Amino acid sequence: MTGCRAKCNNCGHELQGLVKRMKIHYKSAQGRKMKVVQVLQRLLMGIQLELVLNMVLPFVPKYDGPSVPSSAASTSAADVPSAPRPSKRPSPSGTPRKKAVLDSFVVRTSATQKAELDEQVAKMVYATNSAFRLVDHPEFVKMVEMLRPGYKPPSRQDVADEHLPQVYEKEVRKCSDILRGSTVCLGLDGWSNVHNEPIICATAMTEWSSLSGGYHRYLRRAPHC
Repeated sequence: MTGCRAKCNNCGHELQGLVKRMKIHYKSAQGRKMKVVQVLQRLLMGIQLELVLNMVLPFVPKYDGPSVPSSAASTSAADVPSAPRPSKRPSPSGTPRKKAVLDSFVVRTSATQKAELDEQVAKMVYATNSAFRLVDHPEFVKMVEMLRPGYKPPSRQDVADEHLPQVYEKEVRKCSDILRGSTVCLGLDGWSNVHNEPIICATAMTEWSSLSGGYHRYLRRAPHC
């Protein structure tokens, strides 16, 4: 259909009779038609508004009141007295209120506090004869996180290598201070563990209390449990 011609029924424009060409012309014609319609609508709205104003304005009364003097209009904003600022209400106790700081909502653990907490966790493991791997248990770590957010407990390696000698030396000095100048009755006992390692336990009894301590040949570097 190369030689076929077509004629637009809307605008009378002639073009080649290809469907693609006719669609493009139709869309462009529709676009031009819409633009013309929009222009006509705007003109009509403008004409209607002008007609309405011409009909209404003659019936609007004029304002014949006193005019504002020019000196009053030129008064600066600095001459106008400012409204008094409301005074701060004192607290019921009479003391000034303190601003809320972020520290009251955040739990922070300093290096000194972490060292004390680590040692206390290690003491709990030693005092209860628990396995060192207890501190690595997910439920134990979760419990500590809930009690002290942001604090990470020591690992089982730290409990066995770092804290065990420190706690042992402190407990020996504590026992020495308690028993100094006292008359005691000393009792000894010995056995072996599941690894056939010898263990010696010494018990010092006084008239008011008793202290027991064990000596293990691997006490200063206990194997990881």
